[in-house]
Amino acid sequence: MSVATYGIYALTNAWFVSRGAGPDALVAVNVVTPVLLILGAVSTTVGVGGASMVSRSLGAGNPRQAARAAGNTFLVYWATSIAITTLGLLLLDPLLTLLGARGEVRGLAAVPVPVIAEGRSRPRRRPPRPSRRAGSVSSLGPPSPYRQL
Repeated sequence: MSVATYGIYALTNAWFVSRGAGPDALVAVNVVTPVLLILGAVSTTVGVGGASMVSRSLGAGNPRQAARAAGNTFLVYWATSIAITTLGLLLLDPLLTLLGARGEVRGLAAVPVPVIAEGRSRPRRRPPRPSRRAGSVSSLGPPSPYRQL
């Protein structure tokens, strides 16, 4: 079920990004998708392992051990999340190089990584973008890391 849900999410995301922001933005989003998958894998691993420990403890009639397992699961989850977020933000440039981002795609890919790593809904600041020709239609409106419609 979760794989099917992620598949629907990926297709929907690809459709909206490609239609709304263009092909370079779609490439940028797909370059950083492994970061999202790694975060999902870590949270799933910790959650499934913790749930297993809690259920085995409760099945054995030991609610105190179950509570301890749940607390340890939360501790491991948050410690791992903070470590991954910190490393992802500090090592953003090497991470983008490792993921194969080059040229204009690299600048576009630098936008979603902090959003994904920090769990925000939108970027804090916009990356610098190339200057536009004065008087062109694309020079109107607020600056955006993606192509304007």
